[in-house]
Amino acid sequence: MFEFLRSVFVEIGKYSIYVGAILVVSFVISIKVPFVRYFFEEEAPKIQIGEMPVGLGNKAQQINFKVTDNKSGIELIRARADQARVSMDLFSKNVAFNTHEFNGAIRLDANELGIKKGNVKITIEAFDRSLESNGSRSTFELPVRFDAPSIEILSTQHNAERFGMEFVIYKLKGDEIAESGVQVGDKFYKGYPAYQFDGDLSAVINLYVCMYALPFEYDEEKSPLKVFATNKVGNTHTESFYYKLRERKSREWQYKVDDIKSTYFNSPSPLQKELLSIPFYDTRLWIDGIAKPYGKEASPRVGDIITVSDQSGSTKQVKFVNELIPFRLSTKSPVLATTNGIVSYVKELPGFLNVVVIDHGFGLVSLFSGLASTIISVGDKIEVNQSIGSPGFIPQLGEAGYEYGIFFQGTPVRAEEWWDKYWVRAHILDKIKEIKQRFSVTSTMSDKDLKGEDKPIERPIIRDLSDLKTNEHSPTRKDSDNQNNVNVETESYDTETLKNLEF
Repeated sequence: MFEFLRSVFVEIGKYSIYVGAILVVSFVISIKVPFVRYFFEEEAPKIQIGEMPVGLGNKAQQINFKVTDNKSGIELIRARADQARVSMDLFSKNVAFNTHEFNGAIRLDANELGIKKGNVKITIEAFDRSLESNGSRSTFELPVRFDAPSIEILSTQHNAERFGMEFVIYKLKGDEIAESGVQVGDKFYKGYPAYQFDGDLSAVINLYVCMYALPFEYDEEKSPLKVFATNKVGNTHTESFYYKLRERKSREWQYKVDDIKSTYFNSPSPLQKELLSIPFYDTRLWIDGIAKPYGKEASPRVGDIITVSDQSGSTKQVKFVNELIPFRLSTKSPVLATTNGIVSYVKELPGFLNVVVIDHGFGLVSLFSGLASTIISVGDKIEVNQSIGSPGFIPQLGEAGYEYGIFFQGTPVRAEEWWDKYWVRAHILDKIKEIKQRFSVTSTMSDKDLKGEDKPIERPIIRDLSDLKTNEHSPTRKDSDNQNNVNVETESYDTETLKNLEF
């Protein structure tokens, strides 16, 4: 018996030595070899969720996520949606060996998944390759709704001209409005609560206004104008409204320059690209229109077709739609702001010299190009007739001056509409006045402030004969009904004629 026990203990001792040796070797290896050390780790993967949607609706949403595990690596990632007693698999992936970071996305389409109105719980899980198969979980709930805002168009007259602008007033019904405005082809012009346009309308709930442009590429037969409204979960409703669009015949101009590359003539215009990157104020900064710039206006105007070639003739040609109006101005005279605003952009661009953009609110800006120098900075508050810089040189005219344009949310528009206080009154301010009367809102502005003084449109001051229009050199115009070369000057009307204009 004693010998038996002795032999057992001897055998146990031998195995203990073996086991101890194995443990020591394993310990040493685990220190030197990361894989072995990580095989026994107990740290779970980390899950990071990207920007979360406010909720789910008729529009599919996407949730981006990132999983990291710096030790044993990621093995499995999966996601599911749970609503009531129904569970839906959204994502499942066995990750490749030695993957320590994984970026993924979950597509959530409530209609495809059969998710009903209410709340849905989303769960994302991740597991590593350790012996313990450590796992982590991220869970969150999203509201689900399928209703969209309703739209009631309140303004009645929406008569516009190609390259011009219009103004619509509408009322929305629905919770959590995220965005609204007017859809013009593939462009969307943002609308704003009416009280941001006129503080007197703050008592009218869910009343919105939207200015919109009619760009040259817009095709109304393919895509009639519509007001749209979207709530925070992405449900969108559109509503057609009565409007009239009058086409404007484009004039054609030809220029010859020494070197096309050394001028601003190119297509598409870099100005529009720059303007789209500039944030604008959501407050109305103008009162009753925009004054005509100081200087002598020259042709062409916005919407005209320009063909530019170098001096050799047709070897190099560029054809584009004009966006800016040239103004002749002596280098001794300052360039003046045309109405109140805030400077949102000051920069020197190749071919444009110095460019200044003054924001008038809601995306309506005045742009001055070709300035030799500037004396203002971004963020400065500007008042009408305040000096902003000095004129430079107009290549196509070969004279001193600058170029001027009005843009709305990145689209070039006809500046002459905004120079005309009667147009501003008929197309914008009178509509606001009618809405105030409809909702019995007391106006804090007098009729004189609302309409503008009943007087002719402001014209440049004529001090001597040099300020009068003469048959100076002008670019040649191609006109289908007049084959002769003509000098095109700015059209002018008397007060009575302007009052009777439909557009």
